[in-house]
Amino acid sequence: MFNATLYTLIISNTALMSYISNYGTGKAVFDDCVPQETPFPYVTIRILDAKGPDKAVSIYPIFIDYFDYGTSKVRSRSFANQLDILLEDARLSCADHFLIRISKMGGEFMSSNDPQAIHYNVQFTGRGDRKYWIDSLNK
Repeated sequence: MFNATLYTLIISNTALMSYISNYGTGKAVFDDCVPQETPFPYVTIRILDAKGPDKAVSIYPIFIDYFDYGTSKVRSRSFANQLDILLEDARLSCADHFLIRISKMGGEFMSSNDPQAIHYNVQFTGRGDRKYWIDSLNK
C-alpha cells in the first residue's frame, strides 16, 4: 500500500534521518501512536484515507510532523527542507497504484503554551492512478 511505500522512502533517506533520534532498533518515526518514552526529536507520518474525483484517481492528504524540545527551531526547518527535496520529485508506485506524485501543500510551526516545545507540520498531497481502473480499460 501507499503508506508503506512512503514510509520506506522517508526512513531510507540518511540525510533526513540524521535529524531524528533512535528508538529501539530504528529511527523514531511513527504513525499517530507515539510511545511515551520516545526521545526527541521524532516524526509522525499520517496519511488519510484516499479520496478522489473519480474511480481513476486516489488523493491522499499527508501530514508529517516534526517534534523536538528545548533545541533550535532551525533544526526543524532543516528537516522540513530536506523532506521537501526528497518528496519534490518523488514518483512512487505500489500494489494499488501505477504512479503516485507528491505535491507540497504547506508547512508551519504549530503554536504551544510551552516555549521550548517545537512542533513543525508539513502537509503534502499524494495523487495516484489506480491500477484496477486502468487495468479495466485494457480488457
